[in-house]
Amino acid sequence: SAYVTIMLYTLCFQHLSYHFFFVLKIRRPPRSTLSSSSAASDVYKRQAGYIEQLSSLGLERLQAEPELLRLEASRHEQELQSMSVTNYSAFIEATRCVSFVRGSATEMQQTLTGVDACLPKLSKACETFQAEAEALVEERKTNRASLTCYSSLIELLEVPQLMDTCVRNGMYDEAIELLTFARSVGRIHPTIPVVRRILEEVEQSSATMVEQLQALLRTSLQLHICLRVVAHIRRLKVFDLTELRERFLECRSSWLDSEMHVISLEQNLVTQLTKSADCLRTSMFEILSEFHAIFIETADDPSEAMCMLHEWAGTRIGDVLRELTCSLQRVNDSTLLSNILEQYMHCAQSLGRVGIDFRLLLTPIFSSRIEQIMRINLEVLPGHFLKLLQQPPPAIPPPQLHSTTQHDPLSPPLNLVASVPLSALTNYILTCLNDFRHCAPLTLAHRVARLFNEHLSAAGELLLDGSVEFKADGKMTRALMANTFFPYVTRCFNAIFQLTEHESPLALTEIGVRLLAIDQPVNAPPGAQPPPSTTTPAPGQDQPNTAPPPALRPNPPPALRPGPPPAPQPNIRAPPPPLPRKNTTPPLGPATAEIRPPPPLPGAAGIRPCLLYTSPSPRDS
Repeated sequence: SAYVTIMLYTLCFQHLSYHFFFVLKIRRPPRSTLSSSSAASDVYKRQAGYIEQLSSLGLERLQAEPELLRLEASRHEQELQSMSVTNYSAFIEATRCVSFVRGSATEMQQTLTGVDACLPKLSKACETFQAEAEALVEERKTNRASLTCYSSLIELLEVPQLMDTCVRNGMYDEAIELLTFARSVGRIHPTIPVVRRILEEVEQSSATMVEQLQALLRTSLQLHICLRVVAHIRRLKVFDLTELRERFLECRSSWLDSEMHVISLEQNLVTQLTKSADCLRTSMFEILSEFHAIFIETADDPSEAMCMLHEWAGTRIGDVLRELTCSLQRVNDSTLLSNILEQYMHCAQSLGRVGIDFRLLLTPIFSSRIEQIMRINLEVLPGHFLKLLQQPPPAIPPPQLHSTTQHDPLSPPLNLVASVPLSALTNYILTCLNDFRHCAPLTLAHRVARLFNEHLSAAGELLLDGSVEFKADGKMTRALMANTFFPYVTRCFNAIFQLTEHESPLALTEIGVRLLAIDQPVNAPPGAQPPPSTTTPAPGQDQPNTAPPPALRPNPPPALRPGPPPAPQPNIRAPPPPLPRKNTTPPLGPATAEIRPPPPLPGAAGIRPCLLYTSPSPRDS
């Protein structure tokens, strides 16, 4: 519409120009007006020329000049009238033309007024068109550039999908390269929405990849695979060095917990503890080796990493020792305790190669449990001995027994058969010591000796209790206990701990002094010496020595050396051979064919008493 309006205005202007040209052609101005000077200047020049001409005329000529001018004016007027009559049609046409021009000018003025009113709208429409045209031009340029870079754009748009595929298929090297490319494009074009959207999707896939890599660290990995996984996490740049170490130890701890949880489902407690020690040894060694190879060997200052590693290892070892302490409360067999101790000592010794030797922490745990078992076994000894003293002796005296192994100092004396209570007591103590010999740390020697002192002294004092009626011969029992039973028990105790006679604990010497005091006559004067033993020692057996042993020297456990080279197990000696028994059955009647053992003692931690002289095998405990 604007274009049509402009065309109409152009036609009107051409029409008016034609009419103006026609008027100017009919009445052309003088030639002087065609020059470059103005009309006033031409008139002034003609007047100046006419005045100069008059100044050159004579008087008569000057007097005749008015008449000449009048005649010339009349002539011009006649010529004008003649010309007007002759060319009257031209004047009429000129009048009409002027009228038409006047009307056309008026119409053109009105049209121009309307055009002037429409010009702001036209200008605004042109500006809008120009802006839209520029946008279209830019869009066209963009489309042409997109068409030129079509293959590159397709590759860029396929980056999120391609990275997701790489992450799901475990192609982490390719995924990290795509992530690096996407981040570089994002830094170059941070304001483009498509680039920002691609970068967001790539970062989501990167988070998924980090979770998958951490899940891999929670599984069993070889060292080279673990190195690759940690290298991938480092290249992702999502954790700093300290946080990466913490995440690594956290993930590997989760793997260790899962392995220990599988072992905890084992029904047999001893098998569970043994497998736990093996799992702890292999898994901890693997984790410590991986951490050392990844974070310590390549670090400029490994002190911080070493502190973090030792703190984590100390926490894990502390948890294991607490669980071990609780689990050992359900183990009552010293043989099983010895096996468990051997496994955990081997575990601690192996971990000592990487600086985590906790053998010193195992000794008090096992020593406490062994002492507890021995205390439970010996607590019932006085009460059971009292019941045996109150039982009537056999009607037929025991026969004279002979043996070819009396030269062995650990062989039980044959004269103990004369007292049924002491025979049963000897059997029970030998059973406790035979069970104890499999796991007898030297640090327990004095504490176990104090337990023997306490309970054997209580058992000996029962022989002096006048309020109790005894069926057995109390005098013979006191003599056998002081002169035969106690020296034999002392030799067996020293054999368990591999001690010499001079290294015997002081608590055992106190037992001998008390038993000798019990063997003295009740009404003896003060200072009287105890009578000699009425029992005859067996052939090949030395006379019992009732004199107190010389001063004792302490036997502290040897100091432990952490780390390589491997040191022997602390305070744990190889178990001595079992205490021998005799297999001699006297030819007596059915009622007295052998010495009947006492019934099982309540609360004896699963240890049952055995018979004296009735075990066919020397290794029977």
